[in-house]
Amino acid sequence: MVRLSHFWSLLFLAGTGCKPIDLTVLFFLEPGTYPGHLLNPPLDTPIALGGRVDVEVVDAGHVVQWSVESGDAITLEEEGRVAGVRAVAEGTADLRATLHDGSTDIQPLTVKPLGSTVQHPVGSLCGIFAGASSDSAGVVLRPGVTIPIGTDLLDADGNVMIGHDFLQWNTDSTLLSMEPATAPNEWNTVYITSLGIAGETSLDVTGGGALPIGLQDGTESNELTAVVPCALMEDAGGTTGDPIDELVRPAGPVFIGLMTTDASGRIVVGNSVDADALIVTADPPTLVLGSSYEPLNSVLLLDTCVGTGTITIQYMGGNLSLPADFSTPDTTNTRCP
Repeated sequence: MVRLSHFWSLLFLAGTGCKPIDLTVLFFLEPGTYPGHLLNPPLDTPIALGGRVDVEVVDAGHVVQWSVESGDAITLEEEGRVAGVRAVAEGTADLRATLHDGSTDIQPLTVKPLGSTVQHPVGSLCGIFAGASSDSAGVVLRPGVTIPIGTDLLDADGNVMIGHDFLQWNTDSTLLSMEPATAPNEWNTVYITSLGIAGETSLDVTGGGALPIGLQDGTESNELTAVVPCALMEDAGGTTGDPIDELVRPAGPVFIGLMTTDASGRIVVGNSVDADALIVTADPPTLVLGSSYEPLNSVLLLDTCVGTGTITIQYMGGNLSLPADFSTPDTTNTRCP
């Protein structure tokens, strides 16, 4: 909150013949996160009709009173430090906040009809599958896999909207279970879990944004591809997700991204059981001392020694063989033969 004190207001206006005016400016925000890591979206973003936004004043501590002025597009559902505002009619309105010291200001709000919705898996910032599976092709889940699916709100012109607590999801309950998220850092997100029965379904949501979902029972064969991992983990000379045809690296820690796809090219998402079943073999065996897999970011870490040969990876019904040429590193691994 930024405030110009009453004393300095008077001093500024002295000799001008003008009356003192309220120069207080309050800063409003929504304390939540929407899919795609949209944190604290600006409140000049249109609110989807029927949706709710939570509004607070930055650094205000305690708001004494909220009120709606100049329009009937919104109603107050909750008052306190955070105001719960429901979009009930197309149009505009002003939300006024009054603090305990008398400071007051308004936040103009605009309500528009929801145009459409787009669903996509919500992954970590470095997740391989998150970006690759965000199109209309959908995603494939192995047995017991739980992933969050986020929904983006768009107006009739394709512009982003805000608002939560109004979406409805539907799916085939014999193949998937689902649980809407309720935390402020997961607005418009639902968790879906594969029940382990092979089949095809979709996750439908308000606004028409159906996401195709494939289900596997664990017996299927898939395609396994090595890709450049998250750039935060290793600068592999390419863009995250680019295919890797061979491993030419200094010996030592080597990071590989693993992307699994089904017969139609859709990303297949596994869980900790699949990760535990991952097998890495090397020819000659002395090329690799050990390995570990981090499923959140789809990254395989190999502990390698100097030499040339082939590394084979078996994971989620897929097999992959990569030529390897590990040169002398700056420091020698004392565990290597």
